This record gives sequence, structure tokens and C-alpha cells, in this order.
Amino acid sequence: MNAFSLVNLKEQHADELFSLIEKNRSFLRKHLPWVDSTRSVAQTKEFIYSVSRLRIEGRAFFYLICIEGEIVGTISINNVRNMESSISYWVSEKHINLGVATRACRGIVVLAKNMAMTKLKISCAKGNVASQKVAINSGFSYSHEGERVILNGEYIDVLEFRLELP
Repeated sequence: MNAFSLVNLKEQHADELFSLIEKNRSFLRKHLPWVDSTRSVAQTKEFIYSVSRLRIEGRAFFYLICIEGEIVGTISINNVRNMESSISYWVSEKHINLGVATRACRGIVVLAKNMAMTKLKISCAKGNVASQKVAINSGFSYSHEGERVILNGEYIDVLEFRLELP
């Protein structure tokens, strides 16, 4: 995979990011609750502004997953508390099962270690086998079944994976 990078999410990325979401809307909505409420570049800019504040406060860190300069997804360190955090990610449909999300997740683990975090968590839908593989291939271990959540009007089961950092 050539020229893989994680890039800090900034306002200048709003148009390209929203376009990627639009192109992948039906695919992404299967597993992500925010897709239907993301309806414009302006909303994407508002989101970027809000996560920029979280970065300044040290509570979350959002990155674009890029291949050869093209945005193919996002990954983030969220809910930073007491040196523990959760990781969220998604990649476009044409980039699933290519190791892109795993590579991004491994990169985020390195960043988290550099931030002196001690524990990371990934939560994913029980039916999202690809995301479960990303967690396992990134060094996470299955922890337990989490609380059920509502996605597109239906309750889904959630699995949690954890990684303790040295």
C-alpha cells in the first residue's frame, strides 16, 4: 500500500470528506449512527470545528486515513479519560478487506502509547465481522458483550475489544 498516512482533520478537508461520506452513505449507515444526520458540507465543517476543540482540550484526536493523498476514511481516539480511551474508525467500501483500517488502527495505537495512554477500547456491532478482525489484527482482545445500542431504529448487539498498553 503506497503513501499511507494519518492526517489531522482540518476544515480544509470538509468538502472531500463529505463527498466520501456521500459516495459511501448506504454502506456506512449499516454500522454507523451518524451517517443519516450528516447532510451537508456545512455540517461536516461544524463537526470538524467541534473535534478541533476536543483536540485542544485533550479529550479526542481525529485523523483522516489517506492513501496517496486521497481520503479513504477516518480514525479517532475518543473519550480520553484517566489515560484510557476508545478508538473509532471507518473506511470507504472500496477500501475494506485491504488492511487499511488495520494499518490505521495500529498507527493510532502507537500515537496513544506516545500520549502515555494505558488502555484502549474498540466497540463494534456483533454483525460487523470486518471491524472485529481489525480489532484483533491490531492487538486487541475480545473483552465482553457491551450494552445494546440503537442503529437505524433497531437494537444491535455490541462487542468490546480491549488493549492494555505498556
